[in-house]
Amino acid sequence: GFFVIYTGQGPLTPEGYAQARGQALVRAAAIHRVLGENRDRLGLALTAEDIERLHREGKSIALLSIENSWPLGEDLSMLETFHRLG
Repeated sequence: GFFVIYTGQGPLTPEGYAQARGQALVRAAAIHRVLGENRDRLGLALTAEDIERLHREGKSIALLSIENSWPLGEDLSMLETFHRLG
């Protein structure tokens, strides 16, 4: 299944970007909490090898995605942050 970090677009201002970034990070944390609470049945796949391993283990496969780059604002270093989160 795909777990999506979605943030609707709002004001294209420093405050709007900060709010979107905060919402996206909260959503990412919530997704990771759900994954952690269900690690016996569900696993996060970051690579094709992870997908194959989780399938062999009989676990459901979780993939993360992000829709709308608004949480990045004008700070492209946030791309690295979201990449590390999955």
